Amino acid sequence: MARSSTEAKYRAIVQGVCEVIRLEKFMEDLKIQNPTPTRQYCDSKFAISIVNNSVQHDQMKHVRIDRHFIMQEIEDGGVCLVYIPIGLQEADILTKTMNKQSFELIRSKLGMKEISYQLEGEC
Repeated sequence: MARSSTEAKYRAIVQGVCEVIRLEKFMEDLKIQNPTPTRQYCDSKFAISIVNNSVQHDQMKHVRIDRHFIMQEIEDGGVCLVYIPIGLQEADILTKTMNKQSFELIRSKLGMKEISYQLEGEC
């Protein structure tokens, strides 16, 4: 169980890196090459700083192992951690309430458009 939202987001980064590795191995089996690092987006600068700062992780023992694992993937060029502000994440459209401007921005990024249709019996 995570003790803070930062730790929860850090664990999500670790889980995401594991999933990237699994998918890359699957793609290798299919003879598909991925020449660029896979971008993993995170909305927590603190969680990203735990990965990048070797001093911060010493406070949490279980984080040490995960950090070395993630750093190895970053150094090998398999994963690239990217900060993305909360209002620009595509998943937010499905999980959070937002103002109209943010909603329309994310909707356009997803390539979605408003569908207008008339129900039977409507005038």
